[in-house]
Amino acid sequence: MNDLAQQTWIELGSLYGDVWERKHGQEPSDQWCKALKGMNALHVERIFAICYDKLSKGFTWPPSLGELLAQINKRTKSELELAYIRYMDRKPEGLAEQWVLENAGWTLKRAPIHLVFDQFCKFIENADLRERSGTLFVLSDELKGLPIYSVKSLSDCAVERFKESGKSHKFESRIEDLIGKRLMKRGGFKNA
Repeated sequence: MNDLAQQTWIELGSLYGDVWERKHGQEPSDQWCKALKGMNALHVERIFAICYDKLSKGFTWPPSLGELLAQINKRTKSELELAYIRYMDRKPEGLAEQWVLENAGWTLKRAPIHLVFDQFCKFIENADLRERSGTLFVLSDELKGLPIYSVKSLSDCAVERFKESGKSHKFESRIEDLIGKRLMKRGGFKNA
């Protein structure tokens, strides 16, 4: 087990005290070792955020490994509430919150008042998932590379990203066939 994993185990033990040791033992099991070994500092930070959130609500029983793994990539309810407050104040923290501010505002403004928070939570969870997978782009990143009075539009940037990805458009072969037939009618080139 690496130093980060060992330190995490020790800190969780000190956080929950004897209850942790009675539930999980003095030394981590093979499953805990394997799970902790694959975690980075961000995962460990999430583990402690989950534990502090549960403790603040009066849940003093330590979570199992399964509970932590299920919750590690989800925001807690209190984190969602804080993110919603930042959204309402237009002061997002992080890419996911910035994306929600830029892309979900129109939908959230038109939602019934009793559904706004639930829809915000869906948008932020989707944005978090896209951020973890590396597919989340925010407009402010696009605009940083453009001069103030650019003739290059955001649509042009999207086309360039598509070309760089190496993917082909579903109509590309049909368009090439049509262009080829038109050139053949004009005598532009001979069929080999």
